[in-house]
Formats: sequence, C-alpha cells, structure tokens
Amino acid sequence: MRFNTYFFINEPEELTDEFVNSLKETNYRRVRYFSYLLVLISFLMYLIAVIDHDIQLIININLSFFLITLLMFIIFSFLIKINFKKNFIKTIYLYIFIFDVLIWSTLLVSLIPDRYELFSTYSIVLLTISAIVYLKWYVSLFIYFSSLSIVSIYFFNRVNQHLLPKISTLFFLVLISWIVSRLLYNKHMSNFVAQRKLEKQKADIRKEVLEKSRQLKNHENKKIEEIVHSISKLLELYDHYTSGHSESVATLAQHIAKEMKLENRSIKDAYWSGMVHDIGKVLISKDILNKKGSLSKKEYDDIKKHPIYAYKTLKDSSTLENIADYVLYHHERWDGKGYPKGLKNNEIPLISQILNVADSWNAMRSKRSYRRPLTKKEALEEIKSNKGKQFSPDIVDVFLEIIKNKDY
Repeated sequence: MRFNTYFFINEPEELTDEFVNSLKETNYRRVRYFSYLLVLISFLMYLIAVIDHDIQLIININLSFFLITLLMFIIFSFLIKINFKKNFIKTIYLYIFIFDVLIWSTLLVSLIPDRYELFSTYSIVLLTISAIVYLKWYVSLFIYFSSLSIVSIYFFNRVNQHLLPKISTLFFLVLISWIVSRLLYNKHMSNFVAQRKLEKQKADIRKEVLEKSRQLKNHENKKIEEIVHSISKLLELYDHYTSGHSESVATLAQHIAKEMKLENRSIKDAYWSGMVHDIGKVLISKDILNKKGSLSKKEYDDIKKHPIYAYKTLKDSSTLENIADYVLYHHERWDGKGYPKGLKNNEIPLISQILNVADSWNAMRSKRSYRRPLTKKEALEEIKSNKGKQFSPDIVDVFLEIIKNKDY
C-alpha cells in the first residue's frame, strides 16, 4: 500500500457511514473511561507538586488541570445517568478531554522548559492521545502541531540557543505521535472492515441456509399436501358418494375460521382437519357406507368408529398430530349427545365445532345412498333448528353470515 493511501485515508469507501458511527462510539467510550482515571492522575500531580513544594506556577497549572478534569467528570457522570444520546455532546466531550490534557502538558513544557521530566510528561500525553483516540489525519495533525506551535512561540521568545535542540526533539516527538496515531487508526479500520466482511459472509451463509431450509420445508410440505390429497382421493374412490366432500368441508371450515379471525395456524388446522376428517372410513365396510336403508345398531356403532380410526392414523405423525384431536371430536354435539366421548359445549375443541357445522352442511347438500340432497333452504333450516343442540351457537351464527354472501 502506498504511503499517501495508508496515512491519509479516513474511512473505507464501502462502509463510510457505518464506520464513522462506530468510530464516534469507540472514541467516546474510551475517553469516558479514561477520564475517570484522569481525575485521579490530575489530583495526584497536584498533590505531589504541593508536597514537594514545587514552584507556584506548576502548582497552579496542576490545580487548574485537576479542577477542569473534575468538572468534566461531574458533568458527564450526570449526563450518563440521564442516558443522553446526542452525538454532538459526545463529540464536545471528546475534544474537551483532548484539549484539557494537551493544554496542561503544553503549558508545562512551554513555561518551564528547563525541567526535563516535563518533556516526558508531554510525550506520554501525546502518545496516550494517539493510542486511545482515533482521529482523522488532518484533525490529529492540526492538534499536535498547534501544540508544537505554542511551545515554539514560548521558546523563541526566550531567544535561548539551548532550547533549539529541544524544539527539534519535540518536532520529531509530535511527528512520531502522529504516525503512531495513523498506524493505530488504520489498524482499527482494517479490523472493522474485516469484521464487517466476516459478518456479511456469516449473514450470507445464514441466509443461504435459511433459504435452503425454507425450500426443503416447502418441498416437504408440498409432499405432505399431496399425500393428504391422495388419501382424500383414495377415500372418494372407496366411497363415491363422498366425492369432493373432504375438499368442500376443508374450504368451508377454513372460511369460518377466517371469519372468526382465528390465528393463521388455527385457520390452516381447520383446513387440513377438513381434508382428513373422514379418512377413518376406509376401514368401514363399503356395504355399510353405501347401505340404502336404515343402519342397524351394530352398523351404526361401526360407523361411529371412523373418527377413532382417523385419530389413530394421525396422532403419531409429527406433521399432522396437532389436528388428530380435532378429527377425533368432529362428531361431538353441543348438547353432549355426540360421539366418540360425549363431550359437550366448550369441552369440544373449537376446530372440531367448526368441522361439525361444515361437515353437516356439506353432507346435507350432497347426494347419499339413503337420500336425496337437501335444498339450500332445507339445509339451512336443519342448521338453525339444531343451533345449541348439535351445533355450537357461535359457529352457527358465523356460518349463517357467510351463507348470505357465499354459495355453499
């Protein structure tokens, strides 16, 4: 990488806004924590100057440094408690911190140039700023050379040739500090870019995995749907009087569930319960299913087993087990006279209540071996007359509203 590209770049082109926001937050967080330490350091510097009976100028500068640092600590401790989020306040806090420590060390070196230990203090301050704060190249350059300019003005006013080597030393110190700041800044930027690329790769992989999983799930669901429809067709081949019955019951049950504003899963359960509610009939003799006369008690008892057969078929399926109970109880009655368990009222699952109405409506409107199909008016009268007896009153009310606008 060329010198000008490495040392004079401020942010990656492809992640400019994200990087700048991250940089601001990193700078603020580091300076905030370091400012706590600065309160202690500034107090110790003042205390040492007093105990050592240092010159009054150093004591005064150290005292001012401590008071400003303490004031910063108090103000921003309060702002943190109220959870402020204004970026411009954070920026002000950042630069107050930088100029506080820099002006303190600059004044010490400028006003007392004969104290070599103050040069060490100045160097530590410059390198500390370089290490903990990430600034754009021209900002850090302006800050460092502004400080150097102040020191130079004080030195040259003294017209002391012994101070010239110190100026050269300070110049190289500032330059080295700036180079260090750029090295750390670019390291941070490289890490940021690498991390974001890694996160993007992970996100892309996760997205691809989720998409593959979705496709696989859709494929599996489609297979399950095809199997359910195939079973429904098998029942129709076994009992031609039920041709289209399961699909019609499923569609009506789904519509009732939607009108009742049930959650999406319940709406789907209502549909699939309707599709498989009669699959147990394949274990019932065709002679019984297609008998034209009245059924004997034994024959009727056999018919009443079909929900149990269906339940046993569905309950062990990981995909269809949740609708097994709905199918089991779809011939229960509101008054408790249904089968297989004689449940009543809201003991009956809501989806089973819906299936009861949808199944009965379609059965009444279809031709059977033992009777002709009922007219719409006749079927409606049956539904209304059995409201609160065979059927749930609430489901009947919803169904009647649907019938006004739909032709079932």
